[in-house]
Amino acid sequence: MDFQKDSVHIREKKLSNGKRSLYLDIYSNGMRKYEFLKLYLVPEESRKSKQQNKETLHEAETLRIQKLAEITKHPFENNAGKTGLCWFIRHCMSMKTTGTASVYRNVLGLAEKFFGNDFVVENLTKDKIKEFFGFVGNAKNRNNPKKKLSTTTQHLYCSVFNTVLRHAADEGLVPYDISKRIKIVQKDENERQYLTVEEVQLLARQKLSYPYKKAFVFSCLTGLRESDIERLKWHDVVEQDGFTRIIFRQKKTKSMEYLDISAQACKIMGPRKDGSEMVFPRFKCTSLTNKRLRKWIKSVGIDKHITFHCARHTFAVMMLTIDTDIYTVSKLLGHKELSTTQIYAKIVDKKKQEAVTRIPIVI
Repeated sequence: MDFQKDSVHIREKKLSNGKRSLYLDIYSNGMRKYEFLKLYLVPEESRKSKQQNKETLHEAETLRIQKLAEITKHPFENNAGKTGLCWFIRHCMSMKTTGTASVYRNVLGLAEKFFGNDFVVENLTKDKIKEFFGFVGNAKNRNNPKKKLSTTTQHLYCSVFNTVLRHAADEGLVPYDISKRIKIVQKDENERQYLTVEEVQLLARQKLSYPYKKAFVFSCLTGLRESDIERLKWHDVVEQDGFTRIIFRQKKTKSMEYLDISAQACKIMGPRKDGSEMVFPRFKCTSLTNKRLRKWIKSVGIDKHITFHCARHTFAVMMLTIDTDIYTVSKLLGHKELSTTQIYAKIVDKKKQEAVTRIPIVI
């Protein structure tokens, strides 16, 4: 299956009335054509309009997947009328929050090699899935065929596959979520980079003239993910009980969050503007943003490999360092599981241990 030759993308065309018309950009057999969907995005001036756009985009994504299946000659069912590999393709191509498109393609490629034409969602068993996970564990690294996939990559691929199984249960294709009964390989626990309070203070004293600089320091003080800062509008910021509160839906988890922020964070946002305006206009976190960020941090004498997401780590460690209880930190970060927050507690324990070793000799 060649994903390079055939592709279908959703595009937007701005209209004079402020709406955006959605259309499909279709490339197949060396030819490009466009297909307007008669679906429109409206200006996001309220939660209702945001929800409306979300539903419209979901409908457009369904049409995009159907068109992709059509041009790649893969029906959604196999010859026996069962839900086959193409159903897997449909969900891999639509699950945007699990990873990048290359991850989906790699998982799909492994599934094709292992299952072949026998992939039928309804017939999957616990033992068969375990066999597939074992197959993933022995798969070779594409960039270095002499090495196996790292445990982190194995964990990611198996997690993507399990997500597909959960979707199968949600759609009633299988009677229960079989993925809950299968343990997957644990990923390597990477060292989480973060900044100290003193380092954040050093950055905050710099002239925050670029949007990514303001947004980064803001994230250090609030723990907000870059994806949520990108979408933050002034109507999400409210005054309540003497505090400034941000009410938003996390892009990653889809859960509603109610986050009170400090006066310092409010200062970085600047004067309040119209509710439909972005709090951090022109800010978008990309690979280029991270390159500029690292260059800026290095210029002030901080020798650490910092990405934008490290601001979230910084906030978590800072909260635990000032003795905020771990349950409260978990809520501030919007974590669903307390175990996710406990990773930061390990960092704080390490800092305490290092402090103990520096106690002067007195006896």
